[in-house]
Amino acid sequence: MSGSFYINGREVYKRDFVKSDDWKTPFEFEITDELRYGEDNTFAICANGNGLGGIWKSIFLFWK
Repeated sequence: MSGSFYINGREVYKRDFVKSDDWKTPFEFEITDELRYGEDNTFAICANGNGLGGIWKSIFLFWK
């Protein structure tokens, strides 16, 4: 999936579709420094709709 990921209105990660099979490769990124502890946080995804792009399976948010 090509797209941008935001925490509290700030872009924290951008993923570009480079190889033909990138759409099926899992990925992760760090957001710890962007979180507002003790407050509400907003997580947003802007998916690129070019070609067959988009979200086609479940999304999981987890922390370690």
